[in-house]
Amino acid sequence: MGARAGRGILAQLSFLAGALRDAGSRREFSVVGAIIQLGRCLDLLDTDHTRRLAEFAAVYQEHVGDLPVNRVKRRDLDCFLVNNFCAEMKREGSGFDTVRGLFQEGDPIVAGSEILQENHIQIVVRRPEAIIGLFRPSLETSEDAVEAAQLAQPTQPGHD
Repeated sequence: MGARAGRGILAQLSFLAGALRDAGSRREFSVVGAIIQLGRCLDLLDTDHTRRLAEFAAVYQEHVGDLPVNRVKRRDLDCFLVNNFCAEMKREGSGFDTVRGLFQEGDPIVAGSEILQENHIQIVVRRPEAIIGLFRPSLETSEDAVEAAQLAQPTQPGHD
């Protein structure tokens, strides 16, 4: 899977307990926990940010020319836009520490659904100082965290 959120240190957030459980069936794996301060974040879930990125793309096409093209599992266009937009903002004195985006991929969970099987969030750390700390999560710790999060969820009427 290609990273779309641009240059930097990629942190792909997925269901940690499942990742660790899957990794337990293989001899080698890497799961690293990170505490990241998003700081000044190009947030691709924020419509103001996506509007500005679209405006940047339009100006680029008008003044420079063609943009790269995304291909299956290779996100040349997305990376190009994010990297060049971030570089332009940095030149203007307002660079980004991180980039966050939701990417929807995979097949629908059932026919007709718009929920896809490989949805994920990517965070790219463009300035290493935004990483406050790293840790090695354990299966027990992550299952406890998942259980605690589930217990903390308020129960909605009619949803036991």
